[in-house]
Amino acid sequence: YDRVLNTSAVINKEQLAQLAIHGIPDECNYRSKVWRILLNYLPPNKSEWDAILMKKRETYAQFL
Repeated sequence: YDRVLNTSAVINKEQLAQLAIHGIPDECNYRSKVWRILLNYLPPNKSEWDAILMKKRETYAQFL
């Protein structure tokens, strides 16, 4: 998971999905990151994560 999630700016979703088939370890917040990416909550491009998360949190706050 370290190699797939931390080595490049864009995550290979196919490679990540193949790893997830065998289970996702809970340490280092891998499980939450992997599911967010595989469910298209976060884009594969890591440079977009902060902006996307901020926008989604603002949208959630508006619903409340």
